[in-house]
Amino acid sequence: AAVDRQAVSSAIDEYAATHDIDPTGARLRIDNGNVTTIAAGSPGKVTDRAAALDLIASELDARAVGTAAKARISLPAKAITSDISAATVSKLGIKELIGKATTDFSGSPKNRQHNIATGISFLTGIVVKPGEEFSTNAAIGQVDGSTGYLPELVIKENKTTPEFGGGLCQVSTTLFRSVMNAGLPVTERQNHSYRVTYYERGVGPGLDATIYAPHPDFRFKNDTPGAVLVQGYVEGTKATFEIYGTKDSRSSQIIGPTTLATYPPPDPIKTETNTLARGVEKQTETAHPGAKTTATYVVTRDGKEINRQVFNSYYKPWPAQFLVGTNDSLAGAVAPPAQ
Repeated sequence: AAVDRQAVSSAIDEYAATHDIDPTGARLRIDNGNVTTIAAGSPGKVTDRAAALDLIASELDARAVGTAAKARISLPAKAITSDISAATVSKLGIKELIGKATTDFSGSPKNRQHNIATGISFLTGIVVKPGEEFSTNAAIGQVDGSTGYLPELVIKENKTTPEFGGGLCQVSTTLFRSVMNAGLPVTERQNHSYRVTYYERGVGPGLDATIYAPHPDFRFKNDTPGAVLVQGYVEGTKATFEIYGTKDSRSSQIIGPTTLATYPPPDPIKTETNTLARGVEKQTETAHPGAKTTATYVVTRDGKEINRQVFNSYYKPWPAQFLVGTNDSLAGAVAPPAQ
């Protein structure tokens, strides 16, 4: 019987879907117009579909006529390389600064400062081609001790607890603002559960972007004709992201953020514990007033509006929380007052 080449071709497509490897482009940096390579790209491989189809068809033909057949065959593949390199920067359309933003994280604990610098290093040098979407979580990758992060406070399930990577939202918030200054469309953004003073400096509440893999994420799309390059750096206690590409006469404006309502923090929550001496109180959460805010992001080109996005944010009012000691046998215990 004749070989069903269409069925074989479909099987090759299934094989290729799990065996082909995309090449990675070089990670690049631009300083004063000079392009340097931070990390070289790596080649990928793609199944040679035509050669694989011929190979399988001839093997099936051999089996059909009783010729000695191979128990297993290897499908041919071709090596492929990325077109992203220091030499191709101008051809890709990465020519000039199109957006930039800086945030201030002064007062951050040492571990938080370390995590911010580490997170920025993972995002720096990534090239986003036209039509592609950039995911902050995907670019940062695994967040733990093995990737250079230290434990620091994160907001998780109504508590502020230490976890590897605390402080990475400074990275995503700074990137969010640089993306808007570049006039690129935001495809995913979420505000924090409660207000965080680091993100309100100079702007008030409503322009933060939280991340915690897999979601929430901060994502944007490159809708320009050329590629864009994301790069960041830390100077002292300031984080900056720059986006390079090709200007296409678009301009952006952020209207707001405007605070629509504020909510006082609830009464403090006190939880008894026998891990502290009686009479001793230990604060575990700081109170934060709540707020409802709105900001409108408008992009125009040649006098025409090409994108309008409204970012509404709700920040829960957050109570101060205390542990209250009940253990009479620990040093420092205070006798309860007589009733």
